[in-house]
Amino acid sequence: MNDYLKKILAHKKESIKKRKKILPRVKLDEMASMIKKPRDFIHSIRKSDRINIIGELKRASPSAGLIRKEFDIKDLAQKMVKGGAGAISVLTEEKYFKGNLIYLTELHESVDIPILRKDFILDEYQLFESRVYFADAVLLIAGILSFEQLVDYVSICNKLNMSALVEVHNENDVQKALGSRTGIIGINNRSLNDFSVDINTTFKLLPMIPKDKVIVSESGIKTKDDVRRLKEAGVDAVLIGETLMRSENIEEKLKELAL
Repeated sequence: MNDYLKKILAHKKESIKKRKKILPRVKLDEMASMIKKPRDFIHSIRKSDRINIIGELKRASPSAGLIRKEFDIKDLAQKMVKGGAGAISVLTEEKYFKGNLIYLTELHESVDIPILRKDFILDEYQLFESRVYFADAVLLIAGILSFEQLVDYVSICNKLNMSALVEVHNENDVQKALGSRTGIIGINNRSLNDFSVDINTTFKLLPMIPKDKVIVSESGIKTKDDVRRLKEAGVDAVLIGETLMRSENIEEKLKELAL
């Protein structure tokens, strides 16, 4: 884990403390129990007749800086739907990725496909918070959670009827993910150590994952050939962010990448 990631996680822990004071856990649980059942994230990304694309809304990142200046998330999301995206991932981390929790609610109101909250989940409080803001699924990063946390968080997601996409970066992460009993495993081609990207990470880790799991490849997917190779290897879905965010025509770019 590099120093930059340590800074992100330290800031996130402080942010969670502040949010707990604003909205106590007891009140959050009560609100979560009143939210209607989420959309079916797994079904949306496991249609067998094609490779399924999760379009990611990401305004900025520590490694790339500002990615997209114009960031009307409702308009961008609607373009993704028209382009054939099966689900949408959105960054909600505020300081380093310029995200916001309210994006989840805004997207829920503007599109009919499932929404994945992508953030650094370090506390079960964030899971209930995600449901209150209408997330249908959450990202859990195996490399920043203990095995016990991962198992617990996947169980909480199940109770909230949310999908848990457990993200892995190496062989140890895969073993943790399998032990958590999650139904979805995301292989991130970006290293947590230096943020470098190597799409071959997916091909390296794929044989370790049973066929009954929904498998998502994340990061570094730029061309139709990348998508084709991943589909032929047995990947169910690809998560594409920066390539779409840098495109002048998101709808056409999605159609170009689809198989």
